[in-house]
Amino acid sequence: MTTKVLADRADLMPDGAGAPGGVPSALGRGRPTLVEAQAAVRAFLREALPDVHRIDITKVMSIEFNEAGWEADAVVWQPNPTIQALGLSTERPVLDQNFYLVRLDGRLNVIGYEIKEVERSS
Repeated sequence: MTTKVLADRADLMPDGAGAPGGVPSALGRGRPTLVEAQAAVRAFLREALPDVHRIDITKVMSIEFNEAGWEADAVVWQPNPTIQALGLSTERPVLDQNFYLVRLDGRLNVIGYEIKEVERSS
């Protein structure tokens, strides 16, 4: 299974800018909480991706490589681009389920995200 990096967002947020989408920052009181990390991931995905109908955060975990940070898996429901491109009218929206991995630094700045290829059983 391979994954493709879609973007490295570290250059879009200056150091110390806090989390995206107005998520409160925990800079003054130590390490951010799991709930703050989850909110930062949700806010980033809503801002970065088009036509998001629903975001399910399925995993958030603390990581420590060169510095402390967070890693989260999310399922994002978006309209099917083929249906949209063809201009087909449907009674209910036809949504695709996309899986993302989002990495945050210790200040809840997004440092990268990628779409995950998921093997589907037949």
